[in-house]
Amino acid sequence: MSGETATHGEKSACKVLCYSPYSARVLHGLYETTIITALRLRGADVHYVMCDGQFTDCDMFWASVKPRIADACNKCQAAAADFATNMDNPFDWLGAHFTDNHKTTALAWAKGLKTEDLATASYGDWPVAQWISSSVHSHLRMGALDVENSNVRAALRSYLYSGLLACMALDSLLTAEQPDVLLLFNGRMSSLRVALMLARRRGIRVVCHERGLIDNSLLLFVNHSCLSLRPLRQLWAAWRDVALESDQLERVSTYLQERADGRNMNWMTFSSRADRRNAPATELKLSPHRRLWVLLNSSDDEVAGHADYGGPFGDQLEWTRRTVEFVAGRDDIQMVIRAHPNIAGDKASGSNLFMLTELMRLKASLPSNVHMVLPQQSTSTYDLVDMAEVGLVYHSTVGVEMACRGKEVVVAAGNWISGCELAQTVANDQEYEVLLTALTDKSTHRHPLTIARMAYRFAYALFFRWNIPFPLVKMIHRDVGLPQYRDFDELAEGKDPSLDRVCDVVLSDGPGLELPASSDDTSKSGEGNNEAEDRFWSRVADDLAKMGNSPEVAPHQRID
Repeated sequence: MSGETATHGEKSACKVLCYSPYSARVLHGLYETTIITALRLRGADVHYVMCDGQFTDCDMFWASVKPRIADACNKCQAAAADFATNMDNPFDWLGAHFTDNHKTTALAWAKGLKTEDLATASYGDWPVAQWISSSVHSHLRMGALDVENSNVRAALRSYLYSGLLACMALDSLLTAEQPDVLLLFNGRMSSLRVALMLARRRGIRVVCHERGLIDNSLLLFVNHSCLSLRPLRQLWAAWRDVALESDQLERVSTYLQERADGRNMNWMTFSSRADRRNAPATELKLSPHRRLWVLLNSSDDEVAGHADYGGPFGDQLEWTRRTVEFVAGRDDIQMVIRAHPNIAGDKASGSNLFMLTELMRLKASLPSNVHMVLPQQSTSTYDLVDMAEVGLVYHSTVGVEMACRGKEVVVAAGNWISGCELAQTVANDQEYEVLLTALTDKSTHRHPLTIARMAYRFAYALFFRWNIPFPLVKMIHRDVGLPQYRDFDELAEGKDPSLDRVCDVVLSDGPGLELPASSDDTSKSGEGNNEAEDRFWSRVADDLAKMGNSPEVAPHQRID
């Protein structure tokens, strides 16, 4: 790379600290270095700090996916240093803020914790266990952490030691730097989560970046980690009553097809129509005389323990068993349980062995009208979605896609669409069977176009108002990217509108979301201003009616 990155301009007072322990994940490192180079060109004072191998465990090496290798920290540190040097990005090491006393104190604390305290341990007013728990779930690929398991105990003690060490060093770093803004990757993983929480306690604004939901895009989370559902709730509240234009409706329709085909997702594809070998009706011996419900469970270890994803059931296994008990013995309904493909992932993502074992046990005792598609099976989730009359989801993101098809969706835990009008959210477990009983009566179902109209608005906000196109970095593989610019001059203000938007969020207190600029943006809503939507839904009404035995819809009928 070539080009000047000298600071200039009226924004030079903005002090940005970027803590980057995982820049060896080249895709995210490229996002980060591209942004901070652009910030410097816009006059920001940027300090880039990387990890120099102080932790006994971190998210570069998860036991379930990629166990730590000999000399892991030195090799990772060398790769990070080479990356930063190649990107002409000056940096410092976090190790400057560690002391021998920090390490001695952290080790004695972690070793001295009682087994029963490991999952809730705090040091002073730092709830260390809470801050590192998401990484331990991912490290072991477990939705629940049983401290009676020796592997769980070992992982917790190691992450607790590293977490307290991170608290001490990052507290020292924040005291020394006094930044206006902290820039982080994702804000959920071990020391990244610690940095986010310590900064927020000081009133420091935090901007977390994560890969977007469509190819070569970014999501920004202001003062929240990448797991937070709050930005999405804010986005939906702002746009739910704004009707879509014709090109926006077609864009959603095209993108839903791409997702079903396993394209344009900026991540690995877990299930697509291209995977199927046989139609589900043939493969599963489904009855043509019974209505079909589909239960879609989730790969839950990443979100486990995050408050936004809680629900009224103890876990999704309890929810699944309750649903099976309800459906068993009903002559009018059959159900397919689609186990999330990532429960038994590939070598790069690992497997949730506990969940897989429990699902195999459940499969062996299913009633005759309930079928299970195991993670490794090729049956397309999207074929099942199209055939189903009702969808039952936990955290699964496919809930919004079912709603876009006009299906009744029941959400049993934190989800993109939990609490939204698109779905029926289970408020408490005592009323669950009452809700399901009501759904067995088709006359109680909402009109499919009523659901789909709102779902398309939600999908457009989710995929196209929230995601920020980022063509300056191209994803080659899940953690590998290539810069698409030749020199730093291409990162200057005014050269790329998406990069300008990202920098404005960091430097100008922007929300990280596309929100209506004025009342004019909301004037298209509601009464009499839905002509484009009416034309679109009249055109597709017949196709919608054919899916999952939905009620017949007159093509000319308007749905409000």
